[in-house]
This record gives sequence, structure tokens and C-alpha cells, in this order.
Amino acid sequence: MPANRRVLARALILNAARQPLNIAIAVCVVAAALLLGAWWLAPIGLPVYAGMVVATLFDGDRAERVGRAVYDKRRATKRPKHD
Repeated sequence: MPANRRVLARALILNAARQPLNIAIAVCVVAAALLLGAWWLAPIGLPVYAGMVVATLFDGDRAERVGRAVYDKRRATKRPKHD
């Protein structure tokens, strides 16, 4: 099965959602809210995370790397093995 837009979009979204920097910044915002006692700051962690994910999605270099990895993975599973 060749890689289509749905497969590529899913791979891009998962890659962006799993980026350590995106997660770390959101965790730091929530941790700062808890440590400083600024409870109003805690709910801002989720929109910050979402913004970082969107920014990562629109990174052309990262999208190219993820797309290349998806296509390489698909090609590797389709190659017949010779004895």
C-alpha cells in the first residue's frame, strides 16, 4: 500500500506531538504555575503546547524528513526478499 496524504498527515502530526521540546515547554509552563502559585497560568500550558505542535507541523525541513522516512519504510516493507 503506497503512502497517501492521510498516512503522511498522521505521521507529521504524531511527529510534532512527540517532539521533546514541545512537551518540555508545556510542562515548564504548568510547573511554573504550580511553583509560583499562579494558578491562572496552568491552563495556558495546553494552548502553548498546541501552538508548538502547529509550528512544528509547518516546519518544511522536518516535514521533508518525516515524509522521506514514511516512504522509505513503505518501500522497505514491499521489497521481496531473495534467498
